Amino acid sequence: MVDLNTPNIYQRWQDGELTDAEALELLCRQLTSLQDRLEPLQFVEKQLRAWISEVVDREGGKAEVSGFGRLQITGAGVTTTYDRRRLDNLVARLAAEGQAELAQEIAACRKESARSGGLRIIREKE
Repeated sequence: MVDLNTPNIYQRWQDGELTDAEALELLCRQLTSLQDRLEPLQFVEKQLRAWISEVVDREGGKAEVSGFGRLQITGAGVTTTYDRRRLDNLVARLAAEGQAELAQEIAACRKESARSGGLRIIREKE
């Protein structure tokens, strides 16, 4: 188990005691160990949420539990997305066909937001 209060693999790597490869191997082993321990708890959490949902639904979709909080069943929602590449191609085609004003209007609807990068883990199949 990972103990964040004592010198650990990461600290040993920072201190130069472990190579990158050694640190990665040991850190990934710790991650696997943690994930193996969390998996049964995630199943229990999912089951508890399902049971809670049934009770709340029977209470009319809303409930309050003292010391815990309010519970509510929300309706399903739909999120609409658009294929960015297809829209970019459409804008380019419209502009090429002499409909630059319409192309610019569509292009002006595009919004972009930055997001930070993060670690992506692709696990080996067992």
